[in-house]
Amino acid sequence: MRTLLVIPAFEEEDSLADVLTEVKRELPSLDILVIDDGSTDHTAAVARKAGALVCSLPFNLGVGGALRTGFRYAMLNGYDSCVQLDADGQHLPSEVPVLMAGWDSARDGHVLLAFTGSSCLGGKNSRYDIGFSCLWSPFVKAALFGDISGVHGRHG
Repeated sequence: MRTLLVIPAFEEEDSLADVLTEVKRELPSLDILVIDDGSTDHTAAVARKAGALVCSLPFNLGVGGALRTGFRYAMLNGYDSCVQLDADGQHLPSEVPVLMAGWDSARDGHVLLAFTGSSCLGGKNSRYDIGFSCLWSPFVKAALFGDISGVHGRHG
């Protein structure tokens, strides 16, 4: 299964290098696309230096626009699945294989979109404890992205 890791990034030059280093260590077989969402800092340069594919948007579209760009790239370039990680290190790359483990039975011929959840629940490996919003957010994202981009959502 060909999977694209999409990382939306706005003004993330300070954290992005560490995130990409961890991603490459934990997920060496995945292609990485950083969507530079109109940053005025060196976000794009940091991503390129780390070896990621980079799409630089001419101005800030917000996380929704950046993600739609990444998901469209995945669909147009023949990816089977797509995973989103945040550029600030909020999501743990080590959780992606757990998320992907059940995908073979869930796929229906469409690009599959999933969101990691344990970091949202404030578990012992969590970097953030942002609570309830993460429980409903993936369902809202799936509903929005399904209508806007044709990407089918699944909360993992």
